[in-house]
Amino acid sequence: MSVRMKLSKITILTALVFGLLMSVGAVLAYNGPYQYDAIVPSFGTPNWYSEPQTASGSAQKSYVSSIGGGYDGDINGWISNDNGSAISSSYDLYSGKTYYYNTSATSGSKVEWSMDTHFWVPVNVEVKGSWWS
Repeated sequence: MSVRMKLSKITILTALVFGLLMSVGAVLAYNGPYQYDAIVPSFGTPNWYSEPQTASGSAQKSYVSSIGGGYDGDINGWISNDNGSAISSSYDLYSGKTYYYNTSATSGSKVEWSMDTHFWVPVNVEVKGSWWS
């Protein structure tokens, strides 16, 4: 095998390994954590929104450490753009759980962590945790 052919194979292999590492790094990279202690309004409106943060890409996540009043499963959580429009699926939230969101956000855009109660919840509910953009 010629030296030129060996160098070509090494160059291709190096490029593949570098690309793989960059892909894994992009998936694992998040900005944050941003702590929240939210009072989510009763009866499903209005929604609660965090302060906008800069997205690291299309993947965000949240961790719910506690939901007050025994209302596990009665709070929805999702990611919004900085105009308040949902850009991810919504999940019913439970204390002690981590949620992963695939969104339409691009790196550098502004996103918010958003929550509301189900329409039957008659009281404001305190929710605490963290989220990553």
